[in-house]
Amino acid sequence: MRLITVNLPEPMLERLDKAVELDLGASRAEILRLAARDWLEEHDLWEAPEPYEPERIPEPQEGVRGCQRSIGKAQESIADAWALYNGHRRRLRTTAQRD
Repeated sequence: MRLITVNLPEPMLERLDKAVELDLGASRAEILRLAARDWLEEHDLWEAPEPYEPERIPEPQEGVRGCQRSIGKAQESIADAWALYNGHRRRLRTTAQRD
């Protein structure tokens, strides 16, 4: 999805808010998306998107070596995340000390 900006008259926004209060849609954005889709369908401009197919999760590796490799990769990821976190904390501390 992409974010767009739309100028709407105040009465239209009030009616959209009322529709949300009446549970006709979860949000203004959802109601506007549905209205746009219906308008495009009415004018034969809507093509349904391809169905979403999640990526296949690889089968777990068999045996002790496979487990060791998986644990090693997890430890590397945790170490990388920890290093990023500590680096970020250091930058925040140095910025705070300058102020």
